[in-house]
Amino acid sequence: MDTSSSVGFVHEHLFFRMNKKTFFSRNFVKRGDYVVEVSGDLTYETIDVLRNEFALLRMQQTQNKVVIDCTGITMLSSVGLGEFSRLIKWGIDNSCLIKIVCHSNHVVEVLEIAGITDMVPLFPTLEMALNAD
Repeated sequence: MDTSSSVGFVHEHLFFRMNKKTFFSRNFVKRGDYVVEVSGDLTYETIDVLRNEFALLRMQQTQNKVVIDCTGITMLSSVGLGEFSRLIKWGIDNSCLIKIVCHSNHVVEVLEIAGITDMVPLFPTLEMALNAD
C-alpha cells in the first residue's frame, strides 16, 4: 500500500449565511504537504472560516510546505487577499514554502494584480503543486 499519497487527517468547516454566501474549508496532509482546500465565496461574511484555518496552521508551526487549493473559489474579495498575504508573510518568516493551486481565470487575475503570484508559485492542479519542490 502506497502511504505517500494517503490523507493524514481531515479538518472541515462548512459555513452558511442567510444571504446564501457559502464557504467551505478542508485541511489535510498529503505527501508531506499541508493542504488547505477552500471553495465558495471568500468574502467579508465568510473570511472567519479561512482565518481560523490559517490560525490553526500557524499555531502548529510544524509544516514546511503548505498548499492552498483555490480551485473551488467562486469569488475572492480584498479580505481574502489580505488573509493570503498574512499567511505568505508567515511562511516567509518561518521558512515555509507556500504554493497556490488555481485555474480560474478571474481568481488568477486577482492574485496576479495583488502581487500574490510574485511571492508564491501558482499551479493549475493540486497534483502539480504536490509534485513541485
